[in-house]
Amino acid sequence: MEAGAVSALETILRAPVQDHILSAAVWALGMLGSHSAKHAKAVAGSITAIAKLQQQEGSSEDLKTKSLLQPHLLVVLEQIGKAMAADPHTRSDFVQCGGLKFVQELGEAPASPFKEAVGLITAQFPAEIVQFYSPAYNKQLLSKLAEPPTSPEALPVGAVQA
Repeated sequence: MEAGAVSALETILRAPVQDHILSAAVWALGMLGSHSAKHAKAVAGSITAIAKLQQQEGSSEDLKTKSLLQPHLLVVLEQIGKAMAADPHTRSDFVQCGGLKFVQELGEAPASPFKEAVGLITAQFPAEIVQFYSPAYNKQLLSKLAEPPTSPEALPVGAVQA
């Protein structure tokens, strides 16, 4: 890690390279991140890049398998939760890189094997932040647009109430 392996692997994730190279980089990040909370903290910023690769049209099955379904992802998520408990700066970085939104999406499925690890991570944040980055939040906000304003204070300045 001190030699810059994580940043080199993250660079590969963002480069236009062949899928087998991306697969190897994803695998290596998973192995590094599952080692300890310190290592997981170092690879936490890679989670959203890995998710994008997994969802990208045209990604090979090998890349998709290694990017989300690898057994090390669960360990990495648990280690990230431990690292965040000890370091508030890590929590901020994790939100800013899109990690909180991504892990909540991972835990959204009813039979998700990641639910417990996602719970460990989301427990490190205030409820408002967890809600804001939850997959359903924007749908909840958009559904409120269909509701008419209930009071004159809710109307824009200069609007006439019917």
